Amino acid sequence: MRIFFLPIFLVIFLLNFNNTAIAVTFNQYYELSDCVDTYKTFRQYKKNLQKCYNEKNLNIEDDSIKLIEKKDNILRDIIDFDIPEEVKPKKTKKNLSDLFNDIKESINKETPDVFDQKTVFSEGYNTEIKISLEDENFSKLNDYIKKNPKDIYAITEDINNLTYQDGLISEIKRQEILLNVYNSFDYILLQPLPGLENAITASTSGLGIAAIGIAAAAAGGGGSGGSSPAATISFAASSTSLGECDGNVTVTANLTRAHSSNVTVTYAVGGTATRNTDYTLTATTSTITAGATSGTVTIDPTNDTTAETSETITIAASVTAGGVSTTGNTSTTITVHDYVLKCNTTAFSEGTTSDQNTIKNRTAWKAFQGTTVRNNTIHPYDQMNLHKVQSFSSGGVNLTGVGEIIHIADFNCDVNHDIYDNKTVTNLDDGGSGESTFDAATATNHHCQAVAAFANGDASSGRIGVAPDADIILSSIPNVNTHTRSAQAHAADLDVVRAAGAIVSNQSWGMVDAFTGGDVDNAAEFDSYMNTQGFSIEETFAKLRHNDTSSSSIAQWNTYITALKNYQATGVIVFAAGNDTAESDAGIMAAIPYWYDGTKHSTDLTKAWINAIVMEYTGDADLTNITSSEVTLRGNPCGKTAAYCLSVDAWDMLSAEYVDGSGNSIYRVDSDTGAVFGSSYSAPMVSGGIALMAQAFPSHTPEQLVDRVLASANNNFFTADGTTTFTTHGASIRHGYDTTFGHGIPDFYAAMSPITSDSNPLSFGFASPSGSGGSGGSGGSVPFSQVQKLAVSQTAMTISSSLGDGIMNGLKGKTAYAYDALNGGFKFNVTDFVSVDSINAQQVQYSIDDELNNLRNFKFSGKKTAKDFEIYAGEYLSFKDEYNQGLSVTLDQPNIALQNFNLYNTQQYKNPFTTENKGVGFNNKFDFLGNSVLLGYNNSKFNPLTNINKNVVVPLETVALSVNIDNNNFDLLSFTTGLLKEENTFLLSEGSGAFNLSDEGNLTNFYGFNFSKSLSNLGNIYFSSMFGNSKLENSQNSLIVNSSDVLSSSFEINYELKNLFENDQLNISLSQPNRVEQGNMTFRFMGLADSNGVLPYQDHKVSLSPSGRQKDLTLSYYTSHSNNFKTGIKAVLTDDLGHVKNNSLSTNLLISTSLSF
Repeated sequence: MRIFFLPIFLVIFLLNFNNTAIAVTFNQYYELSDCVDTYKTFRQYKKNLQKCYNEKNLNIEDDSIKLIEKKDNILRDIIDFDIPEEVKPKKTKKNLSDLFNDIKESINKETPDVFDQKTVFSEGYNTEIKISLEDENFSKLNDYIKKNPKDIYAITEDINNLTYQDGLISEIKRQEILLNVYNSFDYILLQPLPGLENAITASTSGLGIAAIGIAAAAAGGGGSGGSSPAATISFAASSTSLGECDGNVTVTANLTRAHSSNVTVTYAVGGTATRNTDYTLTATTSTITAGATSGTVTIDPTNDTTAETSETITIAASVTAGGVSTTGNTSTTITVHDYVLKCNTTAFSEGTTSDQNTIKNRTAWKAFQGTTVRNNTIHPYDQMNLHKVQSFSSGGVNLTGVGEIIHIADFNCDVNHDIYDNKTVTNLDDGGSGESTFDAATATNHHCQAVAAFANGDASSGRIGVAPDADIILSSIPNVNTHTRSAQAHAADLDVVRAAGAIVSNQSWGMVDAFTGGDVDNAAEFDSYMNTQGFSIEETFAKLRHNDTSSSSIAQWNTYITALKNYQATGVIVFAAGNDTAESDAGIMAAIPYWYDGTKHSTDLTKAWINAIVMEYTGDADLTNITSSEVTLRGNPCGKTAAYCLSVDAWDMLSAEYVDGSGNSIYRVDSDTGAVFGSSYSAPMVSGGIALMAQAFPSHTPEQLVDRVLASANNNFFTADGTTTFTTHGASIRHGYDTTFGHGIPDFYAAMSPITSDSNPLSFGFASPSGSGGSGGSGGSVPFSQVQKLAVSQTAMTISSSLGDGIMNGLKGKTAYAYDALNGGFKFNVTDFVSVDSINAQQVQYSIDDELNNLRNFKFSGKKTAKDFEIYAGEYLSFKDEYNQGLSVTLDQPNIALQNFNLYNTQQYKNPFTTENKGVGFNNKFDFLGNSVLLGYNNSKFNPLTNINKNVVVPLETVALSVNIDNNNFDLLSFTTGLLKEENTFLLSEGSGAFNLSDEGNLTNFYGFNFSKSLSNLGNIYFSSMFGNSKLENSQNSLIVNSSDVLSSSFEINYELKNLFENDQLNISLSQPNRVEQGNMTFRFMGLADSNGVLPYQDHKVSLSPSGRQKDLTLSYYTSHSNNFKTGIKAVLTDDLGHVKNNSLSTNLLISTSLSF
């Protein structure tokens, strides 16, 4: 019974089962694009729909496709968008193809000046129309289309019209909605009624996903007579999806036969990408000359460092030639992915300590403190680590505000001062048409220059700003020209600044109570006055600004609030808190978000607003041990603004002033008496820092930039009165604030670094492998909500010698972005997490002690060196009979089936299948048809001899069967097979964190063969070889999203010759440790997220085969001169150690002599 049961048990154990999961129809939008993006008519839509599903091996019958109804405007009956009637989509016959011409016309229009943008004076300025589909609406849509599949065209039309005609849905949202709808659409339910005749339709073959089909009927245009069929012209794009840094896309027009005259193909372009900005087109026409059959145009994507969402290029073709007409679909959509990971180096890297010292020792840097005024205190820039931040660079571009714009709303600005040199200066109040004029800057009135110098004073001037290379926009606070109300003028300025793209608006001014008796100067007093008077928030501000609560004054104030809210969509507002230590709270203007917080008032201004107070720091350069005694408040406290407030040392500073009569730029110097300070100086330092952060994190929204600066501030010098939880795309972190000092002193170097907590560590993003990808170079995108995080600190991969340098070579030059607790992206070289140290572990080495031991035990015998088949290492318990058959238990050794395979093999190698599993083993040896059969199972997790080190034991399970064939032609003829299960390793390679190699079990089927044969007087030869077929389980969340079957092999050939001369023995061995011969892994690396929280990713298929093949040639010769005197020599030559090509050829030579007395 035992003889038959165990082989059957082994067969069952070796079975592999494959589970197939049912997936949605379309995993990514590009798979659906041909259905919904490229049709011109209802008929073409239905043909495209059939084609899309056919490519998914799903067949929609003609009888079913006829049931789809041609209608539109049904979406409003399914879900309520809450859109005002005047902007609801109207029924229209206009199709997407017609819209391309509109898009083309808009592209060719001259770009309007920033001063012509929509402002507070425009009709409907306060109207904000947005559509946001919640989960409930998606559910309604999905349920509807499941029950009414005939309306799939109508829903598609409505969604497209809401996007392209009415502008009420973004392109990203459109794709998301359509992907949901089509994955809920069940074409099976499109069943024709019984008795209907089948429609007869002509089948046409498509050109594939990248093709545009146009049929050209040429009257007499062919070259072979009137009866010849008309030429057909087809259009094909070489690709419909590419990255900004990819090669060109060629659109080719092909004629099936030559035409007698020139055929001109005209191309119209549209889509969300902008021609000559995002791409170039070589020509808008191509000509197929008479007698030729093809013509081309080329689309060249433009690579830039701007982080954008993916954009589309729609190209539509038309044909002009005598008698040539066009039919069918004449347009296609090409998606240009902004793969920052793939195309650009946008992550900044820090400069050296030497670079940082050079920065902070510049004269224009140190001049803010003078030589005597504050010589014994730490520079405010140094307190905020700005010297470290400005040392960062990327691709030769320094982190100094390059490409950013700062708005300064102030007094007495003079653009002739040299702090404004080498930058674009836009003056909104220079006396032009409809503009006011700044009051002249003088020795006593020069506030603007002092402020601007801190924000972005030019590096070549006398004072260098925080962001010296940022451009600047200036607007006046007191000079309002024709505007009777200052709030109206300030709102208009903000509209222009927003249109111009300024990332931050600095407001170093406050509101003085001129109408209530001078008692309402801070936020607390505002609250008290409002409650006493029984005013609303708007009425109180109207009274303080305009001395009345009329509807006109309230409307003017609301206009300013609307401008502030609109500006926060694209920029950050920084206000100065005030300079009076006698005040109990922040200034009223700085505290506007306290009342406009979305609760006290429906308008929420808290998202992208920072209040800056002034303080003085007197401690040392190490601010990590800062104490409260080293910080002195020098102005208004944060008070009610504490949750969005920062403390900046702007005490007694020497800044820029005015331009004298001789044109000299004047600065405050040591000899000028009196301390000059204020939150007016604190605010622009923060504004400059925001510009630096915007350059470093180009995809951050204004709210995210504020969160990053507040959450990284140094708050070590106080006990928090409260905490703010900053949340970005689902990631969050808490930071404490104080009623007086807010979140503390800004540390922009910390903001440049990952902001983490124990619960939110810096992590790589993981996107489910259910998405597109799997082949080298493919990619896609995924929102943060669908990304799981894998801690960087836990991420590592140790490559075993079986894989050699295969993975390292495949990942060389590849980068991935990791995200912190605020979802800020930081770029890493992937290979920094991969270790190949263990690949050298397979080096064949012999010590002198080993050789002397071999020599002492050498006893010459003319017979073949015999191996003992009866005794196996580690057999602590044996229940064998007198024929050496039966059960046994092995400890701390491989099971006996594996030992049988290794009988003649070198013991120098680690073989994942045969040598490493040394756990408790259960064995059986028996005879079957005259052949010796060895069966063994062992588990490395159970080993009483090494239990003390169980935490470092690699979990392995092995079952093996080895059969020694009774054959007269061989001394040994053996076949071995088995199954290896690895839990946390793959071919002994270990991975963790983002490189987790699964704890589900990675399986390998292995097959071995060895023989030994005597060649009589010519010696003995031995051969051994093992093959493994391995599969990595990808059930764990990991950057490894796919893998193929992996084939590996090892071999060894030994030759032994005795009595070459006399009483001697020669051995020659050639061997190769286990090496991957075939297989690949696919890694998915995240790129830099856009401002909508959508991450692009790239899939990289990496060959696991190493570059080289390790070969070890061992020669040994031993001779016995007498019983007491023996000599030996051994040489080992190794090439491509660790399977690394051209790894240095190593040679070991040992000569030994043994003399016994």
